[in-house]
Amino acid sequence: MVSKGTLKAIIALFLISQLALASNGTTNAGTGSMQDNPGEPIGRQNISGEQAQRIPELLTETTQVSPQESLKTAAKIKEQLREREPEMEREIEGLGEKERAMHQNQNRVMLAVHALLAVEDRSGGIGQNISQIARQFNNSAQKTIEAEERIQKRNAFSKMLFGGDEKMAGAIEAELNQNRVRLQELKQLIENCSCDEETKQMLQEHRQNMEQEQERLKSIAQEQRKSKGLLGWIWK
Repeated sequence: MVSKGTLKAIIALFLISQLALASNGTTNAGTGSMQDNPGEPIGRQNISGEQAQRIPELLTETTQVSPQESLKTAAKIKEQLREREPEMEREIEGLGEKERAMHQNQNRVMLAVHALLAVEDRSGGIGQNISQIARQFNNSAQKTIEAEERIQKRNAFSKMLFGGDEKMAGAIEAELNQNRVRLQELKQLIENCSCDEETKQMLQEHRQNMEQEQERLKSIAQEQRKSKGLLGWIWK
């Protein structure tokens, strides 16, 4: 039989060993791997305190362009657009009067797209966002051109009987709804742009041209909706 003194000694040794293990575990908690500390969020591993403090700064850092370089960029973009305009006119020379007028109006959007794409690597770090909107507008312009062409090519007899093309009117209106959001975002990006005033003014002018073209397309869609034709009232 174990004496009381021996039993106390065994219990004391057991408690000492548990305290030592607990102390060792606490020390290793700060240096353990992700598996040792599964509660630590992913992404905070191996980042020093100084690096963590710089994360917001690193996220907001952008490539800055000097005012002189920006001025040259704005002038160069305008020169490129002036060279592009005669090419766009030659592309529509063989079209009919209505088709040519349509493309001339749409060309304002295409020139704006060229201008916006040209600032992709500039404009105080927001150029990529601006160019993304430009590409979206380019895709939208292709769809509205197709819809407007189908409206124009619709024969007079169908117009007289069934009125306007509601399907194409709906296609145009769908693009207008998306472009309304894009134009608002573009306006904010230009206002927050750290680029020079000449570049900012140029971008604003092209944004306004894009807005004017949206108003023209809106009128076309509305006209198609209003035109009922002799038999169109049956379905409309």
